[in-house]
Amino acid sequence: MAINEFRPLVHQEKIVAAVEFYRDINDFFLIAGYGSGKTFTLMIFVMVISSRYKQPIVIGLFGPTITFMEKNLLNEIFVFCALNCIRYRYNSQKSVLFLGNAIFYVIPTSDPKVIYGYTLQGAIIDEHDELSISTAIEADKAIMERTRKPLPDGRAPFRVYATTSQGYKGMYAITESRKKQKIPYYLLRAKTKDNPHNDPSYVRNLYTIYNENERKVYLEGYFLNLTTGRVYPQYNPLKVDLQESIKIEPNETVHVGQDLNSGFSKATAYVVRDGKAYAVKTFSFPAIGDAPRIIRAAFPTNRILWYPDSSGKEIMQGYLSEIREQGIELRMGSVNPPIIERIFFVNKLMELGRLVIGFDCEDLKLALKVRQFDDTGKPEKGKGEAAPDHICDSNEYVIWRIVSSLPEFFDLFQVGHREAA
Repeated sequence: MAINEFRPLVHQEKIVAAVEFYRDINDFFLIAGYGSGKTFTLMIFVMVISSRYKQPIVIGLFGPTITFMEKNLLNEIFVFCALNCIRYRYNSQKSVLFLGNAIFYVIPTSDPKVIYGYTLQGAIIDEHDELSISTAIEADKAIMERTRKPLPDGRAPFRVYATTSQGYKGMYAITESRKKQKIPYYLLRAKTKDNPHNDPSYVRNLYTIYNENERKVYLEGYFLNLTTGRVYPQYNPLKVDLQESIKIEPNETVHVGQDLNSGFSKATAYVVRDGKAYAVKTFSFPAIGDAPRIIRAAFPTNRILWYPDSSGKEIMQGYLSEIREQGIELRMGSVNPPIIERIFFVNKLMELGRLVIGFDCEDLKLALKVRQFDDTGKPEKGKGEAAPDHICDSNEYVIWRIVSSLPEFFDLFQVGHREAA
């Protein structure tokens, strides 16, 4: 097979051309169905970028594990080079590929800590949605930080992702974050049936075994709700979200749920009106000792009830003077409320239309949408500030306290005890 006989598929050609055409955009996403040629697309991009520059360039090749990369993307590269008599050298001990004038470091995304040791001009990332949500987000952040040097012709450093969507998981959270931060990106979808090299029976069988939503996700590259495994299936943005900030009246009581973590601690603030709980603001505190001052500044005249994670009793005892100075009432139980009850109350309030989330709580909205159960059937626990469980835990703490203590929710609290038992 000669290179000049090779004809890329339409979506392969488009995503490769987009990186060259949109030179000020850093992020390119190919969200594609099973068997659509995603990995082959990345191989094409490796070949193009390695032959484009006369000066040395440094690129990262990313995938869930090194073994995964060697069986997939690297194998595609080696086979293509062999068929076309292209010289390359791969150091398997150091996981480095030398091809043309490019040095490609092969880096696992399943361990984001190792990413921080590199300085790159580009990143090529395979099957990012195979990771857990928290790992995918943390790895994406690390990749963004490390792809920081422009290419020899002045092109901005780039990141090219190719993955099959897994629903509301890491890639959905990442693209939503780009939207929120107004970071431009290029996204292209490709369908399984767009690849004519697939056997027709393979495509027919896939369309047969999946339901409508699964077809859109797994075979056509869309981010949709695959309800199996979601911790908060009752979260419906059309029913729950407000597109405006919620104004707090001076005489209202503010209820604040607090999760505790080293280096960042998430909090969610609510007011209660007419039997409904309104999420009005979220916080992230680098130092928990600053939280009383920051919360008071946000709600200067209000009565504030603060419900921290009960596992941090000793931590909170160290800040009693700061809490008293700010006139905040600390409400801390001996143990945290049962997680089954907490999740039940959050879902039930959303189902009944009694939980409303204001415009200033975008991180909470996203976390409610993407948090999943893990393989053991427990709500997923992630690492890093962006993991959805932290803001969700703070939300559950305050919702449980509201439902369990306010008379207008007494009927729901009784039901919750029975249902969650």
